[in-house]
Amino acid sequence: MSGKSFFVDLTKCTACRGCQIACKQWNKLPAEETRNHGSHQNPMDVSAITYKTVHMKEVADDKGFMAAWLFFPEQCRHCTEPLCVEGCLTGAMHRDVVTEAVVCDEGRCVGCWTCVMVCPFGVIQRSVTGRKAASKCDLCYREDTPACVSHCPN
Repeated sequence: MSGKSFFVDLTKCTACRGCQIACKQWNKLPAEETRNHGSHQNPMDVSAITYKTVHMKEVADDKGFMAAWLFFPEQCRHCTEPLCVEGCLTGAMHRDVVTEAVVCDEGRCVGCWTCVMVCPFGVIQRSVTGRKAASKCDLCYREDTPACVSHCPN
């Protein structure tokens, strides 16, 4: 593979969510209504209007006191052998020939949602805008550096 990829060093992630905000801005996605779930994590998962979120987990010690924070940026992983591409009936979900990012051609997507069902990570979502297209991170495939990477302070 010669396409683009990136590595997230979880030991440097501070859960600032700069990546999450940059993704929203780059993709012109609307804000998502959030609620207090007893965690600093918001929204709780990726959606059709949130392609990237930072999962936060508090780990308690044996006395029940918080001992550590664990952070994990969640988004499409652009698999090397993507089941969403294999399962797509129309070829709408495909690997970009230049960047090798897994992207959805909205014009070819018929809304069968096979890609949603076969994604082992649950990061492909049904569009909420009335379009029949699947919604997911496209790794900012038309840019040199994904917005989430360029806005990470660490």
